[in-house]
Amino acid sequence: MTRREERCLLGIAQLEGIHQKDITALMSFFGSAEEAWRKLGGSRGLLRKQEKDFQKILAAKDRLDLDAVFALKEKLAVKLTTLDDPDYPPYLRNIDDPPYMLYYRGELPPRERLSIAVVGARACDDYGRAATEKMVTDLVEFADVHIISGMAAGIDSAAHRAALAAGGFTTAFLGCGIDVVYPAGNSALYRELIEKGCVITEYPFGSPPLSHHFPVRNRLISGLSDGILVVQGRRGSGVIHTAGFGLDQGKNVYAMPGSVFSHLSESPHNLISMGQAKFAAGVEDILEDFIDVALVEKIKNRDSEENDPASLAESEGERVVIAELKKGRRTSDELIAASGLSVSELTSFLTVLEMEGMLSETPGNTYMLINH
Repeated sequence: MTRREERCLLGIAQLEGIHQKDITALMSFFGSAEEAWRKLGGSRGLLRKQEKDFQKILAAKDRLDLDAVFALKEKLAVKLTTLDDPDYPPYLRNIDDPPYMLYYRGELPPRERLSIAVVGARACDDYGRAATEKMVTDLVEFADVHIISGMAAGIDSAAHRAALAAGGFTTAFLGCGIDVVYPAGNSALYRELIEKGCVITEYPFGSPPLSHHFPVRNRLISGLSDGILVVQGRRGSGVIHTAGFGLDQGKNVYAMPGSVFSHLSESPHNLISMGQAKFAAGVEDILEDFIDVALVEKIKNRDSEENDPASLAESEGERVVIAELKKGRRTSDELIAASGLSVSELTSFLTVLEMEGMLSETPGNTYMLINH
């Protein structure tokens, strides 16, 4: 795209009252942004605007400084891709109402790589954040999965940060202009995404994070993905919109289970109960739908080994302790009698198991293994 063409395209998109579908119509009819900009005054019928709305567009055109808009693009190193460009993300071409143009910083998402969107509550809890970090880390480390989300607070941010920490590629779709950081507290994350991933939006410069932008934006999050993972969300939350778009687009939807006592589990549990999402407690529940079964088995075996307390036993006495605890609750005296360990040796080993989250002390000075 020439500088003049890019300059005019940016100008058209910047006009208040012009939407992506309008840009598509103009480009389809005129064939170039420069021609569309020059003949915009005669395009009311094409754009199907009311007279008063069309006059506002023309007034905005008269006020707009094309050079200033282009200068902002250059200053921020913003790049554009359009439906006419070969680098436009192919999955997005196939969704309903694809945006004609996208603004992005960083690099466009990699093609031919498994892509999973991760969405969830802004006001997530510690469980949701930790579960997201674990799932995303495993997706990246085992299958080099491209992680997509929306850079919102909570689950979105946790997904992006975990992907970056694992050395993966992650894309953030914004519900605002590319020059607007939202939430403001994510400025450091925004900078890291630009350096190591992609920040992308269909909204023009300066667009605020208006509430109605986000449901519209969600069709792009799901559209770019091969599957959508819902971690947490109250009933009727925005994650349902993304899952709904995904279902309409023929994408796999996954839901991570949570506590039955938490309102944050309502959306994922409802999706599972309605048969709209697959139960996903671990990374293998997602990967088995896309990759070699042998790799999935490797993941399962690794998880089994990592979660086996026997892997922490270094002596025969400690192995006996694990064997006894696998039978049920035991007191310290019972464990000493069975294993032959001293009080200090047993206490030290039980402390290690407890620190690893594998052991719990229960009433009556008894001990039990967790999840075994």
